[in-house]
Amino acid sequence: MRATVFEAEKIFYDKDGNPSEVLVPFVKFEEMKELIERNLLDFDPTETAELREAIADADAGNHEAFIPADQV
Repeated sequence: MRATVFEAEKIFYDKDGNPSEVLVPFVKFEEMKELIERNLLDFDPTETAELREAIADADAGNHEAFIPADQV
């Protein structure tokens, strides 16, 4: 497996100093989009729904929805 590195041209921060936006060249954006879309096609609809739910749980800070790595 080959790792792909996408370097940001500029990172924007909010008033608290947290990264909030990233500026990347359009060509790199297209590469990232294609990579994400290609990988999402590997999932069946159930897996895609579970992935979206996991992302929502992570974004909401719902840590109870996950199994600790040392228990897997």
